[in-house]
Amino acid sequence: MHRSQVFALTIVSVGALAAQAHAGGFYLQEQSVRGTGRAYSGEVADTGVASLWWNPAAIARSGREAYVGLHGIFVGGSVVDRGSTITYPLGDTVPVGGHPRAFKPTSPGLLPNFAIATPIGERFAIGVSVTAPFNFTTKFEPQSWTRFDALTSNLRTIDTQLTAAMKVTDWLDLGVSANAEYVDARLTSALPNFFSFQPEAANELSGKGWDWGWGVGAQGHFDRLTLGLSYKSKIDHTLKGDITISGLLPPLPTSFNGATAASATYTSPWIAAFGVRYALTDQLTLNGQVQRIGWGDFDAIRIASVPLLSQTVPEGYHDVTTGGVGVTGDRPGCCVYPGRASRGHQRRCRQRGSGRARNTGRPPGETGERRCQAEQECRGRAVRTPRRGGALRRQVRQLRARRAYAPLLRGRCVPPRPRNALDAGTARARRAGPHAHRVRQPWLARDRALYPAGCRHHPI
Repeated sequence: MHRSQVFALTIVSVGALAAQAHAGGFYLQEQSVRGTGRAYSGEVADTGVASLWWNPAAIARSGREAYVGLHGIFVGGSVVDRGSTITYPLGDTVPVGGHPRAFKPTSPGLLPNFAIATPIGERFAIGVSVTAPFNFTTKFEPQSWTRFDALTSNLRTIDTQLTAAMKVTDWLDLGVSANAEYVDARLTSALPNFFSFQPEAANELSGKGWDWGWGVGAQGHFDRLTLGLSYKSKIDHTLKGDITISGLLPPLPTSFNGATAASATYTSPWIAAFGVRYALTDQLTLNGQVQRIGWGDFDAIRIASVPLLSQTVPEGYHDVTTGGVGVTGDRPGCCVYPGRASRGHQRRCRQRGSGRARNTGRPPGETGERRCQAEQECRGRAVRTPRRGGALRRQVRQLRARRAYAPLLRGRCVPPRPRNALDAGTARARRAGPHAHRVRQPWLARDRALYPAGCRHHPI
């Protein structure tokens, strides 16, 4: 890296105070553990609270969910001096000097994120997420060649997003979000004095503030294909704090030494994203995502204080495009029955769209026909009924004793039993007279009412 420093009296207070926010950008995509696992290749088109940062429409049909994630950030690399110089007011141009190489200047850290969502009625949902999208910490030695640009740079952001989503049609979801972003920054660097033989001075800028942004998103669900599109606005940040200068020597005005109230403004980038997910099979999904990040709006950091201390530090960032492709593998779902169901029963239920399955990996609210398709993965296997309380266990034991089975577990896709089902069964038995033993007993009539037409009972 080659850099020349030109010293002027009018910018003595800040030198190159904020010339480096971070050389390679400071946006962190690690806002979802699930997204990290598939290299952020399909977040904008996926559903659930883990995708809230990328698309506010992601919770429209996800049900009640909560998510907590933690990422470890470890960045390597080095910064090498390739001939940087500094020019003093009398025209002296000399090498910057100092240690010519800095190893691993970016500090490791932990990045947490959290999200929660709940449906409101059948078509609406609200959610809250807390993320940290723009963060970095860099540290250089006091004698590093970078000292006039940066010694310690510390930026922390906390983004709180309030989201509302709506299931507009069977295939279209829309969402909007409001983002409140808190920023806390601290930047330190060295300052040259008037003559090259004088010791160097130092300065520090610290500030914090709240600012606001917004986002919109949409998702389209077409059988095996899901499309997602979102836009997150840029945020104009204003940080209020202090500039602290020490070590200025004559002939420079030493009255600048000390703390002075100041503010700094900069703009964080907008993000536009498009994603697609296609279910190749019931277990494999192809993901693709493209993002355009508006780093061009981060053109400068503007520091305002008394006239002699004000400065605009150009950054020179440009818009970038990122993308990713990946494949997601899901574990096959498993039907849960109190007993064993025949494959013929599953086939008939699929034909009539009244099948029943749990843990199939599909979002709630789908049709019975889709759930019956997932039922095929079970291939007639029986799974022991989980324990969900003494009352339910007693019911299951009674049903097994009567050699019948019924979907008593939560999430059943069949209508509840009518109140008069037992009475109707008893009436039919009475009308049969002496041949009552050939008629279905009342308890079987009651259980039969639990099933749609075509889904008969099977003995255990």
